[in-house]
Amino acid sequence: MGTRSYLLSVPSEILRIILEFTLLVGNLPNVALTCRTLRPLATELLHKTITINISFSGFYIYQIESLLQSNHSGLKFLKDLRIQDQYNYDEGEYPEGISLDYVASFGRSVMEMHLRLLLRRLYIGQLREFHILTHREDAVKTIPNIFLSQLTGVKHLSLPGEVIRNSDWITDPKTTPKGLVSLRITNICSSQDFVRLWQILEKNVDSLGTLYLSSDFKHGEIIGMLLSLNSIDPVFHFDLKDLMPELLAMRTSLNLTNLQHLRIRGIPNLQAVRNISCDDLFNLHNLQTLRLDSCAAADDFLLEIGKHQLAPNLRSLQLFGSCYSATLNEVIPLLQPLETLYLRPHYKSYGATQEELSFSILDYHKGNLRRVWLEDPKVVTRSSDTVAAAGSSKLEIGNFPEVEELSALLENGNEFGSLDLPINTRLLRILDSFPPSRFGIDGLAEISLTVIKRHIGRLNGQKPALSVVSLGPYRPFLDTKAFISEDTRVKFLVKYDEDKDMGWCPVLTEVDTKEVEKKFPEFDIVHSERPEGPWRPV
Repeated sequence: MGTRSYLLSVPSEILRIILEFTLLVGNLPNVALTCRTLRPLATELLHKTITINISFSGFYIYQIESLLQSNHSGLKFLKDLRIQDQYNYDEGEYPEGISLDYVASFGRSVMEMHLRLLLRRLYIGQLREFHILTHREDAVKTIPNIFLSQLTGVKHLSLPGEVIRNSDWITDPKTTPKGLVSLRITNICSSQDFVRLWQILEKNVDSLGTLYLSSDFKHGEIIGMLLSLNSIDPVFHFDLKDLMPELLAMRTSLNLTNLQHLRIRGIPNLQAVRNISCDDLFNLHNLQTLRLDSCAAADDFLLEIGKHQLAPNLRSLQLFGSCYSATLNEVIPLLQPLETLYLRPHYKSYGATQEELSFSILDYHKGNLRRVWLEDPKVVTRSSDTVAAAGSSKLEIGNFPEVEELSALLENGNEFGSLDLPINTRLLRILDSFPPSRFGIDGLAEISLTVIKRHIGRLNGQKPALSVVSLGPYRPFLDTKAFISEDTRVKFLVKYDEDKDMGWCPVLTEVDTKEVEKKFPEFDIVHSERPEGPWRPV
């Protein structure tokens, strides 16, 4: 049974639950948006979110219009509008009348036409969130001028670099967004992008709490980050040190005193900021979350923060391919007690001497750590020589009583299989190393389930808090009924994507999912997004 007929057969009360959080336009079939069942729900659903995918034909937006023509009052509840291109159709999945050959040329103009009509029906100041989440260079060229008046009053804004680079409304005091709570700028690839960014920040110094900056990544990100090949780094299109003179020439002192969450992705040489006085640009005193993704040469930036206690309220440190292990070994003990630690060190080129991440760095935060994500192929395994030198044989994560989430790469199966989970663990995420370890796909599942069995056995009959187990890749073949009690439901997270600008593939196909459901009826098969790591700004 196809998705279309399946949705038509779902009772309205179930549809209400499915759509209550997000009305994901691009992923629903044509007929679902016009069917009689959905019409009564329009008014109460649209006060939540509409997500419009731009990698499809414009007919989906047309269906939104059709849905509202009989009840325009539903539009006044719309507060959150997202435009994104995260969904790719396979051949044969396009709506009737749209073929693979014509969708690129025909779909764009239709989408823009209906998007204009939809936005014209919004009241000025109605939107509280507006997000354009796309990495396509041609995706938003004609969109910016459409919604100038609708941006008044927006508190959460996401825009690609192309918009702020090519639109004069950013520099116009009448149209520049003010009072922003969160700002996300992607596809930053020139100094002009940063100059425009600074002009936005100047108007929001007192209100901005979350800032997310991302450079324009190409194929280097997929190769260098996702596959963790030490010999390949991401491809950077600009260097922060090259554009700092332009920023300083503006003579601005942002001093974002309320900044609580800062994420910087793919911007190299952050120490250029430190050398020119970071306090003039970012005030880190109230910073609670710092995440650096593939920011080459960020070691000095982090060392400065640790040595001078520039972020005394930091509670979440997340470093994805941005610092060497030696830097982490030095800095993390200097920080205030952390609740979240997410580490994937940046390694030297292939063949160079590799330093290891020391387990002892966690001891300084033992009483506070709740989320430990160690995506480091060298964390789990230690050779006998290394053990003798380091004085530590394995990660004694069971001694961290407050830990609720644990994520690690599998390399040494025997050592990982004997791992004791903290009693309050509710999420266990296990990934195979790259290249795959000698245990292979089946070994990954077997060792992971062994960890669960040991954990349940240590609870002396108590119901475990563990609710989600994320395995990848995973192939079901084990009989788990022997140690899964009737009151224990272990949820396997079987389908996920990284933050949509990163191309993770689903762990299980639809066929595999059905096989799991048949073979393990005692398990909950969770169809949801991959937990991206602990980046959770409010």
